[in-house]
Amino acid sequence: MDATTGEAAASNKEHPSDAVCISSEGVIPSGAVFQAKRGISHKETLATHHCCRVYHPHMLGGRTNEQWIAQYSGSHQHPVNRLCHTLGIPTILVSVAVFVAGFFFHRLWLYALGLFVMGWILQFIGHAFEGKPPEFFSDWRFLFVGVRWWWAKINGKA
Repeated sequence: MDATTGEAAASNKEHPSDAVCISSEGVIPSGAVFQAKRGISHKETLATHHCCRVYHPHMLGGRTNEQWIAQYSGSHQHPVNRLCHTLGIPTILVSVAVFVAGFFFHRLWLYALGLFVMGWILQFIGHAFEGKPPEFFSDWRFLFVGVRWWWAKINGKA
């Protein structure tokens, strides 16, 4: 039984106490911590924040999106590396779209493969200038941070 809400702990499955909830209010703690701060029950939490997505710190390595992007930016400081990634990341994204289109239009997969390889070559050239290995060598989740970094960069936030 949770002393702050008067509800059984089992009813808190959707919002475990070690998760965070992303809503229009920003990042808010979930579960009993959130409920205790606001003095509301779990059911009220779900009703108020019905659009919430629960992210477990273990999945995100205990970091926010901004922290992931900041670390990624920190290892991409050389102007040539930044340029190579600014061009290489969208090239890889386009290659995935062209690959999918290849299911409907034959031989497009050859172009997709070419774009994919070219995008990765650009990124590795950038890391040669930077003198650092790619971040995903130490944590595979950085494979998905690159796209978020690129999006933040083109929007002037990285």
